[in-house]
Amino acid sequence: MSRPQTKQELFNLRHSQLRNVIERTFGVLKRRFLILQSAPEYPYDAQVKLVFALTALHNFIRKIGLEDIHNFEEEERELEQGLASCSPHEVGEEHIEEGDDENMASIRDNIAESMWLDYQTYLNQRRHG
Repeated sequence: MSRPQTKQELFNLRHSQLRNVIERTFGVLKRRFLILQSAPEYPYDAQVKLVFALTALHNFIRKIGLEDIHNFEEEERELEQGLASCSPHEVGEEHIEEGDDENMASIRDNIAESMWLDYQTYLNQRRHG
């Protein structure tokens, strides 16, 4: 795949990669914690806290080596392979949608511009370094 040629392509690429990682992470968490497989009947704030708490518990289980209680090593490898396969030089498939709220479009454009400037600096350093 070719490198991103515009700030929009770079933004779409990174947005797509991040979304992929988030989806894989939720997949691992849903397999480990069955409560996440259906919509809990808790207030939204409690649901957010639940996800943070279960993510912390998941990381704790991994860190202290309790994987033998629930063997999720294969899912962990899949997640890590997904992270490793995210190349910063592939052009993403997703596109910035038209009709976004003006404020969000402005925020998105500022993020895209900042990423593009950082990316150009990175490429220049690779060429001259």
